[in-house]
Amino acid sequence: MATFTEYNIDQGQTFQSTLTVTSDLTNADLDLTNYEVMGQIKYSYYTDTVSETFDCSITDAQNGEITVALASANTANLDPGQYVFDIFTISPTAVKAKVLEGLLIVNPSVTNVNNS
Repeated sequence: MATFTEYNIDQGQTFQSTLTVTSDLTNADLDLTNYEVMGQIKYSYYTDTVSETFDCSITDAQNGEITVALASANTANLDPGQYVFDIFTISPTAVKAKVLEGLLIVNPSVTNVNNS
């Protein structure tokens, strides 16, 4: 079962978060060797339109560590408001599992940091 979290970010902010994936059965860190990871942000669960895609990477496969990130230009493209997101792992045998889901709250910014 996926963990739920809420991220609060500002438009134009570089965002990065690291999480550890654990086994639902043993509660031990899951070995993510040869796995893939992906994640998307949408305005609503019920829309087909993807607002942004996380830059996801496995940073420590043996210890189940994943990093999700958004560049400043990506957060600047998000309108202020509340979004939903989720992160999936894909095993070497193509088993897909949602490991994180939640809300992404984007706060407006006055300074356009991407024009500097």
